[in-house]
Amino acid sequence: MASDDTPLVTSRQILVDYATQISTLPAETFKEVANFALDKLQPRIVAFEEQVSLIRERLATIYEKEEDSKKAAQVLIGIPLEGQRYEIMLLTCTMQHY
Repeated sequence: MASDDTPLVTSRQILVDYATQISTLPAETFKEVANFALDKLQPRIVAFEEQVSLIRERLATIYEKEEDSKKAAQVLIGIPLEGQRYEIMLLTCTMQHY
């Protein structure tokens, strides 16, 4: 699905659906599945910015609920967008850590 053999438009939609579906998993299971998916998507991260962002946002939320602000901030740093929204989320997590 994230390979060069699958058309990008198709891969993106499948990954949006995938990111949405895995968000319903229990936290521990989601963390394992999300980290696996992020590793697999890493080589083509530019092509899947939205999908990676969805997964990372949920992962950061889980770490915040577990009061692990450092991990939450590390996850947010990996979001491949430079929007103010993500900078604010990262700043919030960092400030909670200290």
